[in-house]
Amino acid sequence: MTACGVNEILWLARTNFATKNFATKNFATKNSATNIFATKNFVTENFATKNFVTKNFATATKNFATKNFATKNFATKNSATNIFATKNFVTENFATKNFVTKNFATATKNFATKNFATKNFATKNFATKNFATKNFAKKNFATNNLATKNLATKNFATNNFVTNNFATNNFATKNFATKNIATKSFAINNFATKNFATNNFATKDILS
Repeated sequence: MTACGVNEILWLARTNFATKNFATKNFATKNSATNIFATKNFVTENFATKNFVTKNFATATKNFATKNFATKNFATKNSATNIFATKNFVTENFATKNFVTKNFATATKNFATKNFATKNFATKNFATKNFATKNFAKKNFATNNLATKNLATKNFATNNFVTNNFATNNFATKNFATKNIATKSFAINNFATKNFATNNFATKDILS
């Protein structure tokens, strides 16, 4: 747990996610199937991710608040990580390979993280949950109910959204004001990924 991480012992049985100002630009998605793909003002540069596979990912995330998540020179190999969430998450030169998560069941409630910065994040064979990014170029991504299903949404905008063979319902992208999201928070913005199948990818500016 981080400093200020004592707040993670929090409520159970609440699923009201408040997300505002959801921006997604140049979102290339091919053959994807995912749940709740959300990202807010997430800046990532030179982000390369290959062979990011997540199977049987069941997660219940409730009241998830994360602010100022930053990490520098974060090298992780063969590590099991839960709840990788960010608000105002700036990532540069982010290379991730063989990011595999299988049979990942997690119940996260009232998870508060502050002042966590990440730069030059090299990760290999990283079993992780709730991974936030921006500039996520996805290929072969199976997606269902991407960003909103039965969801109150305001200021819904999408710029340069490329989708091929995309099974999607209610896809939210830019300036996304969301309330009462009883689903799985999968946040991503322009994330370069291949062979990526996952759930509960929480990222930037997700107020719970």
